[in-house]
Amino acid sequence: MDKENNFRFSFDSVPETDVSIASFQHTGSRNYQEDSYDFTGPLKSASGDECFIAVLSDGMGGLSQGDKVSKYVVSSYIKLLSGLRSYKDIHKQFTAMTAAINNDIVKGGTGGGATAVAVYCCRKGVFFCSTGDSRLYLFRNGILTQLTEDADVMNRELIKVIDGLATYSDAYNNSERDSLTEFIGANKQLSPDVNIKPLEIQPGDKLLLCSDGVYNAIPEKDLSGFLSMTPHYASTGMKNAINENKTPAQDNATAIVIEFR
Repeated sequence: MDKENNFRFSFDSVPETDVSIASFQHTGSRNYQEDSYDFTGPLKSASGDECFIAVLSDGMGGLSQGDKVSKYVVSSYIKLLSGLRSYKDIHKQFTAMTAAINNDIVKGGTGGGATAVAVYCCRKGVFFCSTGDSRLYLFRNGILTQLTEDADVMNRELIKVIDGLATYSDAYNNSERDSLTEFIGANKQLSPDVNIKPLEIQPGDKLLLCSDGVYNAIPEKDLSGFLSMTPHYASTGMKNAINENKTPAQDNATAIVIEFR
């Protein structure tokens, strides 16, 4: 279900900011939806400060009960982030939350897994956390920047390229390059991608949280074009583009667009 929200929020960098959020989901060429997402309006965290939260999770189709796992991931992050009592070492708190959610899923014995990307917006700015290949982008002054790093074989192999242990051709032609090296539900210790210093919001900034069904289907130049619009038209445009150009391999697609005016 597509949702929207509009409210006023204050950051240290931009007091009295108008925030607009819009979202969409598309099943792609599948007859089921395993992505989940949710976002909040302004709420009082356990610290007493105002915050708002957005979370997106992509249930892994190759594993069981992806839809249930992704819903659990989303609801758990929102519950845990709402209970934050301090901004101090929030990157460590994000890592601890991810470990707790991962342990719950592993102990549940479903055999399922999911990716996740979450943002926690407070007066200091935006903190984020990702596991897997769901992404967070920043659109600022017409430039689209990917803020999170995909936890996949390609990025793991690129470290070898940097260290001189492999060539870029080796990494690019690896048949497993798109396989995830980390996801929630894996029976291992996770190292989520988190930011230590908050992203300070500037007027006109937009954030895009999306599953791989979005960025694999829409080139970045087209994503930039959509994000030059309001969140409503951006999300509608992306959904229409996927619907018009979907292939038999089109994955579930989900996105959240957040604008700060």
